[in-house]
Amino acid sequence: MDWSKNVNELRGLGCGQQTKLSVAVRVFEDLKLGNDYLITAKHDRDFEILYLRTEAEDCQVSIYLPFLDTEKIDFELINKLSNKLGNEENSQHTQQKSVRLRLFLAICDTSSNVLYYNVTHFLKEKQN
Repeated sequence: MDWSKNVNELRGLGCGQQTKLSVAVRVFEDLKLGNDYLITAKHDRDFEILYLRTEAEDCQVSIYLPFLDTEKIDFELINKLSNKLGNEENSQHTQQKSVRLRLFLAICDTSSNVLYYNVTHFLKEKQN
């Protein structure tokens, strides 16, 4: 895989932050390993977040939100994005079945490991 080509393609979506682009490319490459499904990169301008989308034949859509392990994760933003994407996905499909949306945090550490966490609705940040 061509790292710089992938970074430039993602940059073309409107995200200019090099760190976010690099993390998204790392997750993209990890998802491609051993998988044949189509991966689409998207940039949500409302939330200023870059994410990756996959879709299975059974109308199951998976969204991967790339984060660096040192980033603070805004759970309120993730809930809002999840609701928005769920509504968009269901309105785009004309099939009788509704889309099942799964959301994952894809957290990259400095050694290029990627940890995937399945996110449920209505996450709450830990209160001190």
